[in-house]
Amino acid sequence: MKVAVISDVHGNMPALQAVLNEIGDMQIYCAGDLVGYGTQPNEVIETLWERNAVCIMGNHDYAVVKGHKYPENKLIEENWKWTKSVLTKSNLTYLKHLKTEYDEENILMVHGSPKDPINEYIYDLDLQFDDLIPEFGEDILIFGHTHIPVNREYKGRLFLNPGSIGQPRDGDKRASYAVLDVDWIRAKIS
Repeated sequence: MKVAVISDVHGNMPALQAVLNEIGDMQIYCAGDLVGYGTQPNEVIETLWERNAVCIMGNHDYAVVKGHKYPENKLIEENWKWTKSVLTKSNLTYLKHLKTEYDEENILMVHGSPKDPINEYIYDLDLQFDDLIPEFGEDILIFGHTHIPVNREYKGRLFLNPGSIGQPRDGDKRASYAVLDVDWIRAKIS
């Protein structure tokens, strides 16, 4: 079974639609940040909801739901307030009910890291992998938050960050996502 892995859509419906056109009817795993920055948060939430995507909460989703303050960047804080003000009641309820992690069989999906599912960044892979491995028992860790794709096997584990659909930060302006062949991974790890 192949699944599409996405993250950091950030209310960017045109970018999400471009990815949906490519992945067809694949099951979707979304590692958070459905909203924030972009101007179509309702459309993004409704589309992922209709597609029965497996979604978790990212830091922007959390900030919109909780009314989080961000004194370091007032523009982001204003965007969170605006996003909350335009969300429909059902879409705000959907965001409120997102879990901070998804754990299924051999897959753990978080937005940040297993230590801090919402906020911790995984950047320095060589230094962080050894520190992270004791934090989860699954064979596959899906994460987002950095907006930079990672696809790396390390000590029998797969670390996968699909990058960002709505705001890529890897030097390539195209929406980034991953396709994970779950059956192949299970067979290889078994």
